Amino acid sequence: MSPKRPLTVLVVEDNPVNREVVCCFLADLGHAARVATNGLEALAALAEGPCDIVLMDLEMPLMDGFEATRRIRLGEAGEVGRRVPIVAVTAHSLPEFRRRCLETGMNAFTAKPVRLEALMETIRDLCPNVFGRPVLDVRKGLDNLNGKRELYERICATFLDDIPPRRRALLQGRDSGDNAALEHQAHSLKGSAGLVGALGLQEAARALETCARDGGELDRCLEGLLHSLDSLERELRSRRGAPAVNAPEPGCAGTRSG
Repeated sequence: MSPKRPLTVLVVEDNPVNREVVCCFLADLGHAARVATNGLEALAALAEGPCDIVLMDLEMPLMDGFEATRRIRLGEAGEVGRRVPIVAVTAHSLPEFRRRCLETGMNAFTAKPVRLEALMETIRDLCPNVFGRPVLDVRKGLDNLNGKRELYERICATFLDDIPPRRRALLQGRDSGDNAALEHQAHSLKGSAGLVGALGLQEAARALETCARDGGELDRCLEGLLHSLDSLERELRSRRGAPAVNAPEPGCAGTRSG
């Protein structure tokens, strides 16, 4: 793997030996580690500053990984934390146990003892933007507009201004259980994202549109879309030279996103 930038990974693990091994592996992969020894510390760590991924042990004192994940998804560690990818680090392999992890809000699993190759693959799967695919494919966007650079920049500026109300509309649709509103927003975003070359957002919008219309893992698709929307907002602000209003770009798949 050749990441475009190092990731910040929160390692939540009460066993000091396991912590040291995982932190060493992350260093070998070029990423930075922050540590917490239980769920309460994990909540505090995310509230202090965002991470790109959380590696969550499940059986810990004071607060286990299930409860910590539930609270993170409820926003108790901040709004950005609601969408951080969480990986269950577990020795359990039963389908029922893994189903419980997904239902709690985790995104993926890695087995104990943690292996370097497995950790590498998990990070790559959750962070495709960091490993090759850009958030914004400018060349694709220009091709869509017959190479009209000024028009492309104007459309990007309009898209950037439109992101906050889009985000609010998506959250309102989620909170009210209005699948038709979610489908409408996803359909509209799919077209706009494709036009400017935001292919990751386009895929996420297409997935949400299908889930809202036909049924499926709606929460998972919505959180993936919100995460992609956050990433694009940061990219567009960076291109315009404006300060980012959210956390540094995580570049990873959102909550329970596939």
